[in-house]
Amino acid sequence: PPPPELPGLAAETLLPGALYGIARRHGLAFGRRFRRMAAVERFGPDHMQVRLTRPPPDATAGYGIDPTELDGVFQSLIALFSAHDAEAGVAFLPARFGEIRLYQPGRPVCRGRIEIRRVSARSLLADFTVLAGDGSVVATLREGRFRAGSLVRPFRMERAALHMVTEVLGDDGTAVAEEGLAALAAAV
Repeated sequence: PPPPELPGLAAETLLPGALYGIARRHGLAFGRRFRRMAAVERFGPDHMQVRLTRPPPDATAGYGIDPTELDGVFQSLIALFSAHDAEAGVAFLPARFGEIRLYQPGRPVCRGRIEIRRVSARSLLADFTVLAGDGSVVATLREGRFRAGSLVRPFRMERAALHMVTEVLGDDGTAVAEEGLAALAAAV
């Protein structure tokens, strides 16, 4: 099938440093081999294109589609985190797909086109078209459902910092109850 057309010129281009910085704030950390985004271009609120870095020579060996390339296409959704005010520590994680078609097994992926069908604070529905260097379609993934998931444990200051507790101790070394404090103050 022919790749989907993009609507006009890119409204915004995000580079890897900014994208992976956003990812870290949302609890996502990618190893060197999985850092595949070269740039994400946004064409309004519903369309994006991700360009991937060149794969290692053996990347697709044994795979119908290299997992790092497919993940690189999914990583483009990081561009939506700030656009939709996703809270820090929450990221969209793949839950299921309605349909996956692989047209060119073993072919390296260079780009992905993403059409956002629906997005909310808790879920996202998108279609993905995965492209080779010559623009031909390698695979399509339709009705990709992603759920918001918390990846960062809530920060609690009382668990991470020293804090002081003031207690009045009696002659025997035990804490004096509040009612005993009034009597102690009156005696002094």
